[in-house]
Amino acid sequence: MEGNVSYVSSQSVYVKFTNTDNIKIGDTLLVERNDTLVAALLVKSKSSVSCVCTPLISDKFNLKETIVAFYEKIELPPAVIPKEEKTGIPEEHDALVKVPEEDKSHLQHPAGRTTKAKPRKSVRAQVSAASYSNFTDTRDYTTMRYAFVFKGDDIKDSGFSTDNYIVYRHTLGDHDSLRNTLSYALKIYSLSARYTFSENTSITLGRKINPRVSSVGAVDGLQFEKTFGKRIMAGAIIGSRPRLSDYSVDLSLMQGGLYLGIQSADKKKYSQGTLAFMEQRNGINVDRRFIYGQYSGEIKKGLNGFCSMEVDLYEKVNDVVSGTPHLTNIYLMLRYKISPKVDFSVAYDNRKNIIYYESYKNFIDQLIDQETRQGFRGNIGFRPIKRLTIGINTSLRFQNNGENSVKNLNTYVNYSSIPGIKASLSLSANLLKTSYLSSHTFGAKLSRNFWKGRLSTEVYYRNQTYQYLQVEHQKHQDIFGASFSCRLYKNLSLFLYAEKTLDDAQFDNTRFNTKLMQRF
Repeated sequence: MEGNVSYVSSQSVYVKFTNTDNIKIGDTLLVERNDTLVAALLVKSKSSVSCVCTPLISDKFNLKETIVAFYEKIELPPAVIPKEEKTGIPEEHDALVKVPEEDKSHLQHPAGRTTKAKPRKSVRAQVSAASYSNFTDTRDYTTMRYAFVFKGDDIKDSGFSTDNYIVYRHTLGDHDSLRNTLSYALKIYSLSARYTFSENTSITLGRKINPRVSSVGAVDGLQFEKTFGKRIMAGAIIGSRPRLSDYSVDLSLMQGGLYLGIQSADKKKYSQGTLAFMEQRNGINVDRRFIYGQYSGEIKKGLNGFCSMEVDLYEKVNDVVSGTPHLTNIYLMLRYKISPKVDFSVAYDNRKNIIYYESYKNFIDQLIDQETRQGFRGNIGFRPIKRLTIGINTSLRFQNNGENSVKNLNTYVNYSSIPGIKASLSLSANLLKTSYLSSHTFGAKLSRNFWKGRLSTEVYYRNQTYQYLQVEHQKHQDIFGASFSCRLYKNLSLFLYAEKTLDDAQFDNTRFNTKLMQRF
């Protein structure tokens, strides 16, 4: 069965089929490379016509590119094949792509009667246990991480849906650390239940990020939404904001608002916009009062965009209140597919700082992410021949006084399915210069899949040098790493990762991570 790539994000590839009845979570999808079908994508969730996949190869996937899925065909008597029914499961562009559970109600009854076919429901669950170990000359420690994810839509025809993502972390042997207290160790990123009164009306209770006003963040409380026709929706939010220090519930940080949204009536051309009025408090005092705007969708064929912005309407300085509007947060992104072999994107980011409650990147990667997030960004990708992809992206941030400036240039070359070894090779280079630091990093990565994607391996090397401008000595590091992932049995997967950093100052570091994940 053939499908086509409909959307590509930084971490996922969306593939659209006529239907996904014969595709299961954890299946491997293939793509043609050099006249050979290569395991390329792992299905992690799906709707009735679309799959959200994790790439297994380093190739860049193009829109409309053909993807192949194999399945075992079972012939059913014509009398028991149900008519196609609309399930209400959203298209691939929705913020949450549901995962239908297996529904075999259309098969014949053991007594020979044909049972009535029911719409497919979406349920997805997974549990995982992981360890993150770090060994240095001065300190060794291991952090354990346990995660639970459960998403269900219209469970057992009850009208109830749920979205849960809960993590518990603790450091072994570090009993006196603040990180091992419950408020810091337990992170509830999502915990909500939704009840749908009708096709057009729903209410949500708990912690949930509303995709209509996504940049506002999580809401602990009630959210109500009603749609009018096919294009207009309106909603209300009342609740609190999580405490910034540990992401726990804080009823002193109340917030509320109203929003109005519009979406395209044409299912083939996705677009959605939201305008909201929000007020946030700190205790009994007004903290912020602002207008929020958001747009995402296809502007014209080949051109897609996203925009979010906040305009503050309240300011209090030295007990003087002002209602003069001023722009406080804005993010703009445009992506244009010039041709099947060339695509281009630009972005401008002037949002406030982002808080990461979990991060497992090494120092230089965290630094690059932090320094290049705000400012202007541009990216262009080429695919001059079938298996070769070349990309260049750059970031620029500046101020009139010359402070807080950043210049970054990153290039990469990917070649898939090298003849003879059928592995993919990726080469990269990154140059970063800020007002206080300069660095350059060069890397190479070789990856290959075995047994139709059930086993994935990767080895890499990075050479990096960085220097703080007020210090004469340059810091040099050589980083060697390898990763291994294997589907042990059906939905049970094992992930292993090891990295060794050799430091010229003899502060060597070894990282070793493991993860066991069971999907349901």
